[in-house]
Amino acid sequence: MERKDSFTEFLIILIKSFLILVFFGILLPTCIDNLLFRINKSNIYDNSVFVNFVIDKNSKLIYNYIYILKLILNIGI
Repeated sequence: MERKDSFTEFLIILIKSFLILVFFGILLPTCIDNLLFRINKSNIYDNSVFVNFVIDKNSKLIYNYIYILKLILNIGI
Protein backbone atom coordinates (compact mmCIF):
# COMPACT_ATOMS: atom_id res chain seq x y z
CA MET A 1 0.00 0.00 0.00
CA GLU A 2 2.83 2.36 0.84
CA ARG A 3 4.48 1.69 -2.50
CA LYS A 4 1.30 2.60 -4.35
CA ASP A 5 0.97 5.83 -2.36
CA SER A 6 4.55 6.84 -3.08
CA PHE A 7 4.05 6.06 -6.77
CA THR A 8 0.94 8.26 -6.94
CA GLU A 9 2.81 11.05 -5.15
CA PHE A 10 5.61 10.70 -7.68
CA LEU A 11 3.16 10.94 -10.58
CA ILE A 12 1.51 14.02 -9.07
CA ILE A 13 4.88 15.73 -8.61
CA LEU A 14 5.90 14.76 -12.15
CA ILE A 15 2.70 16.21 -13.64
CA LYS A 16 3.04 19.41 -11.59
CA SER A 17 6.66 19.80 -12.71
CA PHE A 18 5.70 19.29 -16.34
CA LEU A 19 2.91 21.87 -16.07
CA ILE A 20 5.28 24.38 -14.48
CA LEU A 21 7.82 23.73 -17.23
CA VAL A 22 5.19 24.23 -19.93
CA PHE A 23 3.88 27.40 -18.29
CA PHE A 24 7.23 29.08 -17.72
CA GLY A 25 8.81 27.69 -20.87
CA ILE A 26 6.14 28.05 -23.51
CA LEU A 27 3.06 29.98 -22.41
CA LEU A 28 4.63 32.80 -20.43
CA PRO A 29 7.36 33.65 -22.99
CA THR A 30 4.79 33.54 -25.79
CA CYS A 31 2.53 35.96 -23.93
CA ILE A 32 5.45 38.27 -23.18
CA ASP A 33 6.54 38.04 -26.82
CA ASN A 34 3.07 39.04 -28.01
CA LEU A 35 3.00 41.91 -25.53
CA LEU A 36 6.42 43.17 -26.64
CA PHE A 37 5.37 42.82 -30.28
CA ARG A 38 2.30 44.99 -29.68
CA ILE A 39 4.33 47.58 -27.75
CA ASN A 40 7.06 47.64 -30.39
CA LYS A 41 4.58 48.05 -33.25
CA SER A 42 2.83 51.01 -31.63
CA ASN A 43 3.90 54.45 -32.80
CA ILE A 44 4.33 55.88 -29.31
CA TYR A 45 8.06 55.15 -29.01
CA ASP A 46 9.21 55.67 -32.59
CA ASN A 47 11.13 58.85 -31.72
CA SER A 48 12.85 57.43 -28.65
CA VAL A 49 16.00 55.50 -29.51
CA PHE A 50 16.72 54.31 -25.97
CA VAL A 51 13.27 52.92 -25.26
CA ASN A 52 13.13 51.21 -28.65
CA PHE A 53 16.55 49.65 -28.00
CA VAL A 54 15.41 48.30 -24.62
CA ILE A 55 12.27 46.79 -26.14
CA ASP A 56 14.25 45.20 -28.98
CA LYS A 57 16.76 43.79 -26.50
CA ASN A 58 13.97 42.33 -24.35
CA SER A 59 12.31 40.71 -27.34
CA LYS A 60 15.63 39.13 -28.41
CA LEU A 61 16.03 37.69 -24.89
CA ILE A 62 12.52 36.23 -25.05
CA TYR A 63 13.18 34.72 -28.50
CA ASN A 64 16.41 33.12 -27.26
CA TYR A 65 14.68 31.78 -24.14
CA ILE A 66 11.88 30.20 -26.19
CA TYR A 67 14.36 28.76 -28.70
CA ILE A 68 16.63 27.19 -26.07
CA LEU A 69 13.73 25.72 -24.11
CA LYS A 70 12.21 24.18 -27.25
CA LEU A 71 15.61 22.67 -28.07
CA ILE A 72 15.81 21.17 -24.58
CA LEU A 73 12.30 19.74 -24.85
CA ASN A 74 13.05 18.25 -28.27
CA ILE A 75 16.17 16.50 -26.96
CA GLY A 76 14.19 14.99 -24.10
CA ILE A 77 11.51 13.55 -26.38
